[in-house]
Amino acid sequence: MTFLEIDLENLGPFRGRHAIKLAVSSPRNIVLIGALNGSGKTTLLNAFQLALYGRDSLPGRSAKNYQQYLRHLINNQAALHESASITLTLILDDLADDCHIRVERRWWRSQNNEVREQLTVWKGSEASDDLTQTWDTFIASILPARVADLFFLDGEKIEALTAPDQAASIIRKGIFTLLDLDRIEELRANLRVVKRRRLNSIEGEENSDEIRVLEGKVAESLEKRSTLAQERASLTNVLDRANMRVLNAERTFREGGGELFERRERWVRRQTELHAASRHTSDQLRQIAGRELPLLACSALVDQGIDAVRRSDEAQRLSITIEAIRARDKEYVRILRELQLPASIGKEIAAELAHTVPTIPSNTPPTSFGIRSERLERYSAAQRKRLNKDVSALLKESEKQKNELAEVDQAIEAVPSEEQIAELTWELKDANAELARVQAAMANLDDQIERWNRQIEDARKNLDSALGTRLKQGISNAEAERVVRHIELVDRSLQEYLVKMVERHSGDISSKILASFRLIARKPELLSGLKIDPHTFHMSLTGNSGKHIDPGELSAGERQILAFAILDGLAKSSGRQIPTLIDSPLGRLDGIHRQRIAQHYLPSASHQTIVFSTDKEVDEQMLRMLNHNIAASYLLNFNEKAYGTEIKNGYFQAG
Repeated sequence: MTFLEIDLENLGPFRGRHAIKLAVSSPRNIVLIGALNGSGKTTLLNAFQLALYGRDSLPGRSAKNYQQYLRHLINNQAALHESASITLTLILDDLADDCHIRVERRWWRSQNNEVREQLTVWKGSEASDDLTQTWDTFIASILPARVADLFFLDGEKIEALTAPDQAASIIRKGIFTLLDLDRIEELRANLRVVKRRRLNSIEGEENSDEIRVLEGKVAESLEKRSTLAQERASLTNVLDRANMRVLNAERTFREGGGELFERRERWVRRQTELHAASRHTSDQLRQIAGRELPLLACSALVDQGIDAVRRSDEAQRLSITIEAIRARDKEYVRILRELQLPASIGKEIAAELAHTVPTIPSNTPPTSFGIRSERLERYSAAQRKRLNKDVSALLKESEKQKNELAEVDQAIEAVPSEEQIAELTWELKDANAELARVQAAMANLDDQIERWNRQIEDARKNLDSALGTRLKQGISNAEAERVVRHIELVDRSLQEYLVKMVERHSGDISSKILASFRLIARKPELLSGLKIDPHTFHMSLTGNSGKHIDPGELSAGERQILAFAILDGLAKSSGRQIPTLIDSPLGRLDGIHRQRIAQHYLPSASHQTIVFSTDKEVDEQMLRMLNHNIAASYLLNFNEKAYGTEIKNGYFQAG
């Protein structure tokens, strides 16, 4: 399966019609979609599954709740007569002719505010009545919704996998989904119901009262879980409203200068830093101005002075040399006289010696300056050039500091006062507090539902045990006995089949998870073995030294990488070529692990990977790393004036 295009019309924050081209080709197999929080990222991500599966993409929602979901999904600025729609164009590899399939789901509101849904499926350029009528069955046969869930990943799912208990539950669900074992579990549950009914048809047994009590506990537990599930469904709408209130409060806070107020402290700090830096730069300029700087104004005179001192030094050294030579010549003459040589020879030698005495140049300065030329090297042309460069750099830095200081001063002046922002701050804080309360209530309901699930399971086990005891004590009804015994035999066989299937495939799945971890991890040698328990679905990790590693001992980043590896291993074990959609893949990772995900996971996650990211996750550095793998990039830009999201070509930095 490959997605070619998705079109949204009046959906969530998307007013009007918007299209995103999704075609990819190796090695450019990534479509990058940038979006800030609140700009429609989740709406777009959910649109893919909603187009394919409709209500089945939202498990646990009743028809009434699905209606409420759709009602909130339609853009609130759309007129009553305007519809909302998702159109997903794709290629299905299972079709022999490999033609394009276009799935359109359209919704509109009736006069009584009910939402109507219309599904139309095109094959090629023509609408197909057969595909439209059988689409739910058709797509389920190719890619069941529960399998597709393995390829639609978000930060919460990845985060849940970092907790060992939750990881076991997700791994179990993934393996059961891949091996289509959910149907076996449903069959076992149905067999237990038949078994109870058969045993309850037998009258006059001593244990019937106990069985009725146990059945009552099961029924009571199911009823309480159902009540909690209804409460959770209602709370989902409250959660949606709380999220919307936060988004509205953030927008109002931003428009009212709230973000400027939050940055004020940082700007004031920067203002102080700039004042200190500016003073330091000025001090450096004053020190130079008090020493060498004036020499730059009379470079020619300085060069002449240096040359005069140099010639004077040379003349002094030459004068000393001349005196030494004359003393030497005088000694030679004395020796010649002692030797009593002929006068003509003595005069000739004396004349030759006189010719060897050097003379002082006529342009030698008449006086000594009292300073050696070496001490004037600091004022040479090369040193003055360096000084000129230093002064220019300081002046440039001073100008830069003044300009930035002016911008910071202007920004601080534009910041509203604390009194002006107080009401907006309170509303944002209260909205976030309400959202936290609703989220906590939702988490509490989830915990309660999970506890009741365990109680239901325990109650059913107790009931099955009591029924088994009753059966052993003797059942007068031969037909009931025969049915019950056959059900127990079938149930044991199904249980053995489940275990054998998991044992048979868990090794391959474990190998794929380990291979993915080694590919992504910064320390691939950290794990030498990984095994999934076919009964509990907990993972057993083995280190390079052969010792057992508790998953809780891994660092936060390593647990995140292991979570990616689990999802990647499960997806690859499906054997299906399905696009992978990933929301916020890098937000909880450090820099090194972010690079590993960008380099080794995203390009290989699927033949087509659609990544939803904020500007803080796939930043400029990550964008450069992924550039040769990106087929297309888009930006979901929330237009505050129009109060709607626009889809633009190009990512944050690229735009």
